[in-house]
Amino acid sequence: MPKKKAFLIVDGYNIIGNWEKLKECLKISLENARNSLLDMMAEYSKMSGEKIIVIFDAYNTDQPRTTYKYKGLDVVFTEKEETADKYIERFLDSEGRRKLIEVATNDSLIQKTILSRGGLRISASELKHRYLTYKEDLYRLEKKKRNSYNKNLVSLDDGVIKKIDHLIENLGEKGKGKK
Repeated sequence: MPKKKAFLIVDGYNIIGNWEKLKECLKISLENARNSLLDMMAEYSKMSGEKIIVIFDAYNTDQPRTTYKYKGLDVVFTEKEETADKYIERFLDSEGRRKLIEVATNDSLIQKTILSRGGLRISASELKHRYLTYKEDLYRLEKKKRNSYNKNLVSLDDGVIKKIDHLIENLGEKGKGKK
């Protein structure tokens, strides 16, 4: 039986370093770039229905591993001396044989590891393409709905509106007289 897709794991800093928009955000601050990526991935998750885990290296810090939810995403900051690659490898070892897991990264070394451990890899540009395609499809669908809604509206000229107002007024007066 084929494995059902369970997760998309995003190598956070790798994607930030490969998307021009996020590189621009990085000029403001690292936090700005991370938050922009998380917002885009949360939007993508809602559009695609995919469960997404975004991994960030915290390799050079003294912090323990931190995991939290952000707009439906699972966000992980690795612990001291743990790279995002190591976290991804361990995750694939525990889940990759039973579940279909995609990993978005341009890191060629981890891409080979992903394939050898039962996962699928997608490049940063492929993830960006998917995200933008979903956004464009959603925009077209919303535009089509708006156009369809506008076609169903009936336009009345001022004379007809005055007649309707007059009829409503007369009905109201007749209703008062019956009391």
